[in-house]
Amino acid sequence: MLSSSGASAAREGHVAALTVLARSPWGSDVDVVAVRVLEAAAQAGRVEVLAWAWEAFRSDWDAACARSPGLLTWAARSGSVEAIRWVHSHGGGGVGQEAAWSGAVESGCQAAVEVLAELGGPMPSDGSPFARALELREWALLPLLHAQGVPMGRWAQERPLLARALEAGAAPASLLQGLAGEG
Repeated sequence: MLSSSGASAAREGHVAALTVLARSPWGSDVDVVAVRVLEAAAQAGRVEVLAWAWEAFRSDWDAACARSPGLLTWAARSGSVEAIRWVHSHGGGGVGQEAAWSGAVESGCQAAVEVLAELGGPMPSDGSPFARALELREWALLPLLHAQGVPMGRWAQERPLLARALEAGAAPASLLQGLAGEG
């Protein structure tokens, strides 16, 4: 009950409600509540809630982050550059950084991709962000991923990105021309 209430309050950015909930006895649910609040706040890009959680769960922060290895991915999916930076700078991006690239693609936010590159975390070597961009038809992100140095992986060697973009359909002509120029 507390964990779902905490997650709802976190998603909506209701720090006051979280403060009231924190006064009730978390009991043995504190670990579950911390993870759910952190994940909901990251999913929603709620930096103010992440900051509140940092204070509320500081004594268990590392453990909460370890139990939520996708925290950076959730922040990247939100498309909130501030949330990505916050999670990364507070140790919530230590695990699962490679998946954050596909999360940024899912957000459709170019700035989210750029900030991941700026932060210098590991990039997936399997080309999954390119595959996800094609699947979602996030055409503008394909050249951006390439420009940021994200590896295309083996699947691009098996069938070039141009062929995949053509198969996906509705790719802008300028993108197709750029991919054709790259060989």
